[in-house]
Amino acid sequence: MLTAFEQAPLDNVGVVVLLGAATVGALLTFTYSARIVADGFIDGDRDMSGVREAPVLVVVPGRASRVGDGAARGVGVCGGGPD
Repeated sequence: MLTAFEQAPLDNVGVVVLLGAATVGALLTFTYSARIVADGFIDGDRDMSGVREAPVLVVVPGRASRVGDGAARGVGVCGGGPD
């Protein structure tokens, strides 16, 4: 990536601005990811009384795609796919 910035059709100030923007983006991505991990795994015990299972309308499309994927793989394994 750094070589791509060096080859950019910009002067040195433009390259520094691009590197700065990339650094800020990387830091923001890291802190956001760390926040998700900390909230999900390190936060301790939580009140789970309000948590319920996903509604059927959320689960059915995933199941249907899994069945279709299995059928497509079965056709490929059995030799019935396109040549």
